[in-house]
Amino acid sequence: MKTENYSSATSKIFAENRLIKFVLVGMVLLQVILAYSLVFALKHQRTIVLPAVVDRPFEIRGNEYNEDYIKMMSRYLSGLFLNYTHASIEEQFSDFLKFVDPASFASTRKKMVSLMGEVTRLRIDSSFYYQKAVLLPPGDTVSIVGRRIQRTDGTLVSDTMEKYLMTFDASNGKFIVKTMTAGN
Repeated sequence: MKTENYSSATSKIFAENRLIKFVLVGMVLLQVILAYSLVFALKHQRTIVLPAVVDRPFEIRGNEYNEDYIKMMSRYLSGLFLNYTHASIEEQFSDFLKFVDPASFASTRKKMVSLMGEVTRLRIDSSFYYQKAVLLPPGDTVSIVGRRIQRTDGTLVSDTMEKYLMTFDASNGKFIVKTMTAGN
């Protein structure tokens, strides 16, 4: 038996094994670096949200929302809640209900269904001309002021300046309306 051939073959196998171990260790280190990079990227990512009416830049980081975002959402939601015709009220209110807090959803929906019946029966159209929104302390209520015009079959019913108070919760990436009431 020739020991040279055996030694030569085993040394080749050991060399291959060393190369495979080196490549394997390199791949494991690369995976650890990639995992760390992924965790870092996820912690520092930003989500860019474009509501229906974007007229100024805003930024959201985690559960931190700036005042411009809250004002834009209040403008959008007051439009859904206060701009309707007797033919479009159901769709407007349906879109508004998507933003309502689950805890108050049933009572809000009941009030809206009652209002829908009255608006459809009397053929009322409502237009709300948003003028300003003010964030009230402690920061979970917005005062919305604007001109509201109501008509029935083209006849002016009311033309008044109105104020609405909207309490909200903006967390976990979702803007949730708790209440929307006529204010003083």
